[in-house]
Amino acid sequence: MTFRRYFIGLVLILAGLSACKKDTNTSPSQTPFMSANYNNTVISFTSNVKVVSSEYTINGTSSGSSTIQIQFSATAPGTYKLGFGQAIFNSSTGESWQTNNTADTGSVIISALTSNSITGTFSFTGLETKPTLNGSSLNINSGSFYLTW
Repeated sequence: MTFRRYFIGLVLILAGLSACKKDTNTSPSQTPFMSANYNNTVISFTSNVKVVSSEYTINGTSSGSSTIQIQFSATAPGTYKLGFGQAIFNSSTGESWQTNNTADTGSVIISALTSNSITGTFSFTGLETKPTLNGSSLNINSGSFYLTW
């Protein structure tokens, strides 16, 4: 009789353990962000993304009132070239730069694209449009973003 009790107890313990399910979702939730390097300073932007079909417009504003806008088409992760006017940076002091009319002045690299989020990096060289047309060039590099809609 004692053996039977131990056996039944062992079966109940094993049944209880096998009913436990380990949570396999270990990825933390990510907060949307956007940042870029401008004049050797990393700037964080409050940003948003507008999506129409496979056309993306990312807008960002820094705490110092600099703004950035990047426009591109993407249907899957990959590298997308930025051409004329597809990337614009406006400094807080009023100068503006944008990508010129060649398709090799910058790129966006999309590493993840889902039905409601986009992750990637970007860099571009902009030509001055304000106050002096083509007066100087500006490199924006080490840009990165994770945005949701």
